Amino acid sequence: CAPRQSFVWLLALSLEIMHGRLNERALDLLAMSYETSPNEGWIAIRRIIVATPLLLLIPEPLQEKVLVEFQQLVRNGFVHEAALSYSGASTSIRSLLQTRIERLDARQQKAFWDEIEKIHS
Repeated sequence: CAPRQSFVWLLALSLEIMHGRLNERALDLLAMSYETSPNEGWIAIRRIIVATPLLLLIPEPLQEKVLVEFQQLVRNGFVHEAALSYSGASTSIRSLLQTRIERLDARQQKAFWDEIEKIHS
């Protein structure tokens, strides 16, 4: 049941955010989603959309999990989903994400920037 539990934690976080409650309890829900399913692709593509806007508000250990997941999505071929998260991010969050893109190999970087180009055209 762990993958479903992870998705439930993510849904609970989304509900907290929708109700304007971005507090320690809400961030614990995000942390639980990562703990119960750190490498589940179908959850990661949903979680990155929720977690990316929170990057500057979350503690460093959890921030690192979000950044690693973003990078892994590109590495594992989920370029479109990562590009959507990047495109919707603020300038300061984009700079954090860009450092992760720069750590990828040239082919992966090109795929990502090509996808960004498609989204913005």
